[in-house]
Amino acid sequence: MKIILCTFPNEKDARHVANILLEEEIVACVQIQGPIQSIYKWNGKMVCEEEWKISLKAKDENVERAHQIVLKKHTYENPQWIVINATGSKAYEDWVAEK
Repeated sequence: MKIILCTFPNEKDARHVANILLEEEIVACVQIQGPIQSIYKWNGKMVCEEEWKISLKAKDENVERAHQIVLKKHTYENPQWIVINATGSKAYEDWVAEK
């Protein structure tokens, strides 16, 4: 099972991508958090922006498919995409595997 972290510039975009991933059964669950403050350097400048973070729960074989959808729908030039190997209870992992 994988947990994938990605940020969006606003709640609307985060929900739009979450809905696509859920409707196409690419992920089992999406949690949306925000607003959060992200501070980073981009093109040599310090940036502080409000963002919305989504946490996706997916089976291993759906990670690349989810990534392609995020890249296609995202407004950022280089969206955050962090994939974490995760273990959970057998019942939860079985539920994720069904999606």
